[in-house]
Amino acid sequence: MDAALELTVSGIKRIAAVGPLAIPVLNLARSQVKSRLGYREIADSCLRRLRALIPDRKIIGRKVLLLGYGTLGSRLAAQLRDLGCRVDVVDTDLIALIDAAENGYATYRTAAQALAASTPFLIVGTTGEVALTDADLTALPDGVFLAPFATRDFSALTEGPHRPAATDIPGVGLRFTLPGGRTVIVLGDGRSMNLFEADSIPSQGYDAYRASTLIAAAALCADPDRVPAGLHTAPADTAITDAGLWDAYYDLYAAPGATGRPAAKPAGLTGERPQAVLRRAAIVGYGVAGRLHTEILTALGATPAVIDPKHQDLPASLRSFPHQVSDLPQAVAAGIDLWSICCPTAEHLPVLRAVLAHNPAARVLMEKPACRGHEIVAFTRLLADHPAARIVVNDQYRHSTVLPAFTDLITTLEPGAPLEKVSVLFTKDRRPDSARGRFVDRDYGVLGYEWLHMLAVTRHILPAPAWEHYLACDPATTTTEPVYDPRLFVAALTERTDLPRPDSQGWLHLRLASSILGPGQAEDTPPAPRPPWRQGLRAADDRYRHVTVHAGRTRFTLHLDPVTAPGGWQLERNHHRITAVRDGAVLHDEVLTDSPLQTSVRHAVALLFADAPVPPPDLTPLRRIARLAETLRQRAPHDLAAPDASRDSA
Repeated sequence: MDAALELTVSGIKRIAAVGPLAIPVLNLARSQVKSRLGYREIADSCLRRLRALIPDRKIIGRKVLLLGYGTLGSRLAAQLRDLGCRVDVVDTDLIALIDAAENGYATYRTAAQALAASTPFLIVGTTGEVALTDADLTALPDGVFLAPFATRDFSALTEGPHRPAATDIPGVGLRFTLPGGRTVIVLGDGRSMNLFEADSIPSQGYDAYRASTLIAAAALCADPDRVPAGLHTAPADTAITDAGLWDAYYDLYAAPGATGRPAAKPAGLTGERPQAVLRRAAIVGYGVAGRLHTEILTALGATPAVIDPKHQDLPASLRSFPHQVSDLPQAVAAGIDLWSICCPTAEHLPVLRAVLAHNPAARVLMEKPACRGHEIVAFTRLLADHPAARIVVNDQYRHSTVLPAFTDLITTLEPGAPLEKVSVLFTKDRRPDSARGRFVDRDYGVLGYEWLHMLAVTRHILPAPAWEHYLACDPATTTTEPVYDPRLFVAALTERTDLPRPDSQGWLHLRLASSILGPGQAEDTPPAPRPPWRQGLRAADDRYRHVTVHAGRTRFTLHLDPVTAPGGWQLERNHHRITAVRDGAVLHDEVLTDSPLQTSVRHAVALLFADAPVPPPDLTPLRRIARLAETLRQRAPHDLAAPDASRDSA
């Protein structure tokens, strides 16, 4: 067997219990299509099947106990309440239980507590685990209906010693007689009740999920070595998005004038939409980022033109212009379908002004950051003055497939455990560049290099409330450890922030650290000396990008490209390492392949050439950096005065 696709949550749980996998498995059960589209249809089918099996029973206004408030349970709870039922919720996941409570449901940690507090006429199971134990059976009300929408929920009855004595009720389910003469009825046959003697999910309602399964399988077969061994969700989501399924689904069912009747060949399913209209791209700035953008856009079918007034080794094989953008002939500018701005940050705003002067409706891809902090007001004003422009600021780590794999591993190995410590360390030896006058950021120092990448990584890992709290907090209230530099303002910085945890039990300790004085080394474990690990692959790396998360009893580490581990072991570029260590023992050690830049540029091109509006650039992290820089400037020794990067910042 080369690879597999798993479509069910119960299957995912069985796979997770097996241990390390030798093949790649794509997790369609947790894919975006199933979570956002499939479960709506499943919940609808569950409620319709429930009412069909007990059509003579009053449901409106009755008490219902719901076991499990996950993706399916939360949708069913809302539908039952809309029907008029009074719904109680049980879940062992405290975050889910809090979510249920804050949505107005009565909540309990255990079924025993819920049964002691009320008498439901119906108990619904959606957990996929043993939801009622043998001890709970003694507390069941006489005549209660049990509706299992996952196979194991009521297995204490359907697979236990009570099963042989059960009475079959044709077309309805199984009647069990419990000690004391009480009877309960399990609707269906103990498996997913919505599929009992019926295919209750409409074909149209599940076609998107079937199509997404085919797309994911085709992508996996096309390049089986692209996905490493292990359980993965992100590669499936990426393949489905790139294939255009979301566009086809929206056009078919949700767009204005949608008829629900597909054309003979639905548009967008070939994945060629961006390439079909991207003919010529202009790359402004031919440094490291410009070269990479040129390569990626060429692969997407564009004919590139390079614009660089600094004459940075302009390629003879490409059309190039040693001009400012404002000096380009209008005939040349008019033929550009996409502008890719890869010049130094200080030049971003003037270049964008020149581009929009040529074409007020230009499609523009900008490398991060969009502008300097003191230019944020001018940047937003420029966008407001050109409402037809379509602009995307490239943020490669927002689209990394490694980050979802990392957070999935945390959830799998420490389910329900709150994050206790998060440390993000990005370091690079920029002293040789600084000596040659390259990449010198005197406005922000170390904050102007990797800090935006670090914030993108942090945003993906932190719970949403903790991230919002971090952005909103005053940098003057955080603990900072700067290393001031007469040329670079701040050459190294560690920022420590305590954030409230969702469970209100203590704090989440966040540590962000970066340096341009030399490579650092985070805590890591030696790898097994076997491929893809090699020694002497290249000279010592001059940068490190480490993320460490402590949750429960486990330390999780993400080592982003380039990877050099203890013992001198190295990985090829665009390879990343994820480890999990508990009590000194390595639970998980995985190597993943991912090119965040390529993924993010392709995503940006698709967004720029799609029909839907392009969201405005999110400048909140940049504003946070500007405020932090101003705090550091106020604390700096007087002889290290640097340009005021905070002026005009919003």
